[in-house]
Amino acid sequence: GTNSYVVAWGGNSGGTLYCWDLATGTQQWAVSMPLSSIYGAYKAHPFHLNGKIYISPHSTSATAPKPIYRVDAATGSYDTLAIRYFEMWGGWCSDSSYIYCSAGGPYSSYGRVYKYDIATGNLVDSVNTASTGNEAPCATYDGKVYLMIDGTLYCFATSDLTQVWSRSISGTVDSQWMALDMFPGGNVYCSPYVGSGSGYVYAFKQADGTNAWASNPVTLPNQTIYNGA
Repeated sequence: GTNSYVVAWGGNSGGTLYCWDLATGTQQWAVSMPLSSIYGAYKAHPFHLNGKIYISPHSTSATAPKPIYRVDAATGSYDTLAIRYFEMWGGWCSDSSYIYCSAGGPYSSYGRVYKYDIATGNLVDSVNTASTGNEAPCATYDGKVYLMIDGTLYCFATSDLTQVWSRSISGTVDSQWMALDMFPGGNVYCSPYVGSGSGYVYAFKQADGTNAWASNPVTLPNQTIYNGA
């Protein structure tokens, strides 16, 4: 459909996913989606694409099976697209054909990118990164997927997840943001959270990872950017 939606996953009643029409603010539906001491809505990172809402529970267990739900945005009916066995704190992104999940967290000792077929839920590919971290936001555009993790911004080819380039960034990553120019020849923007990179905003060229700004990174006066762009 063409509508836009906002969703919230509440745990007080054991797990209910609510959906509102963004244009009118009216509640579209509410559907039971069980949560527990193992599965929580924290860091669920829902996204809406082509009439479907994709959402997956957070877990304090690195290895517990975690469903990736595919929800009909119009009705709230849902099925389980796939089962994942990794932590996902930083989120995921999609190019309409595949879903790319960033893996890693405080209960794991790895950084990894997983690629799922969005139609079948099949795991297509995965690749390790040289860095580990609690948070790893990702974004995709024009045949590349970008992953920001502690100390490094990575760029992978969506076709086979080979690494195209990487750039060092200062500071740790915690609920951070990443932004992409959605046109050829654009940049990728990111900002670490705390530590040596506090208050930094980086801009790199998507094509090769070279600096997009003459002064890169830019230091902001208020030092810390948290969960915003």
